[in-house]
Amino acid sequence: MELYTIKNFPSIKTAYIPISWNIAVLHIPKKSSSHVYPHALTAYITGLLLTVYVVRIKKIALIHALILSQCFEVYFHINYLFSATYHFLIDRFDLI
Repeated sequence: MELYTIKNFPSIKTAYIPISWNIAVLHIPKKSSSHVYPHALTAYITGLLLTVYVVRIKKIALIHALILSQCFEVYFHINYLFSATYHFLIDRFDLI
């Protein structure tokens, strides 16, 4: 299992999260515009699981879970917006 490091949070000196969990949460959409995106609850639960796994202190685990869930949700909305626009232009104007 490959691991990578998170250095964004000062309270986490070195955090390792399995790549397989990351792919399940942060993924690039496929060419289909009907791709299903996780909603806020999924992002929150995943963020909580990741944070509890990484951070042993329960008091800051919830804070990090909330931060991660917000980051994931913003990522999904921006990613979906660009993906939907891209596929609309291709389908509408036969660009490819």
